[in-house]
Amino acid sequence: MKSLSNKTHTKFIKGVIILLSVVQILLVVGAIVLKHFSDKSMGVSRYLVYKNQVLKNSVFSSELTKIYLGLLIISMMISVVILIKKYKWNKSKIYILESIFLIVINIISILFMYNKLEILTYYFTLIISFIVLILQYIKTVAYNLIVIKS
Repeated sequence: MKSLSNKTHTKFIKGVIILLSVVQILLVVGAIVLKHFSDKSMGVSRYLVYKNQVLKNSVFSSELTKIYLGLLIISMMISVVILIKKYKWNKSKIYILESIFLIVINIISILFMYNKLEILTYYFTLIISFIVLILQYIKTVAYNLIVIKS
């Protein structure tokens, strides 16, 4: 099998980065729409009350929440170290913005998880913020692959 050329590889990774960015935007818009419908529709509100109870007793139990918070704090520290190291090696504005966005998502997730807001969409918004954070890590790694190949 023929190996991809450097230019093709870079175009593919840039396409993946753009696709992941679109998915991130759609997820955030989805969270906003869910919040809107939770305030306007009784059926959505009932479903969210039920799902919140299920999630609170399973995926977001107090022990697991502490683990998630610890992982987010560790992730935040790793993000800061990566930003500092990469800034010394590669002063690309795009990479620095990607890294800063990663840190901002980490901070928002930590604050959101720590404050336990009393909104119906709390757990769904938290799950979406985790997915957006994971996608941002993938984008950061993908961008590293472009920088390494260049």
